[in-house]
Amino acid sequence: PVRPTRQAPPPTSTHPTRQEPPPRLSPQISSDRERQLTQEVNDTIQGVERILLSIDRQKLRSDQWETYHTVHSFLTQAREALANKDFQQAINLAQKAHVLSDELFKAVP
Repeated sequence: PVRPTRQAPPPTSTHPTRQEPPPRLSPQISSDRERQLTQEVNDTIQGVERILLSIDRQKLRSDQWETYHTVHSFLTQAREALANKDFQQAINLAQKAHVLSDELFKAVP
């Protein structure tokens, strides 16, 4: 009797193929909603900037300076996300900046 021969599986490559990252999927939103989200992010950013301006930076301790710079970093990233129409990221960053700036404001005499 003739036995069926098993076919060897195709060789697997040891070199990973270079793949492009998947395209970023963003929900389709109306231009009215886009304007509303842009305004919300800008309002939050402006509120944070007002808080930062009201803080006497000469009274900041080193750990508070770190927080101050983190808030500025979040604002920069929020603006970049907004420019890229990544509204969820922009809102998240602006809100984080707001929470931190609020805590900083309360902590500085």
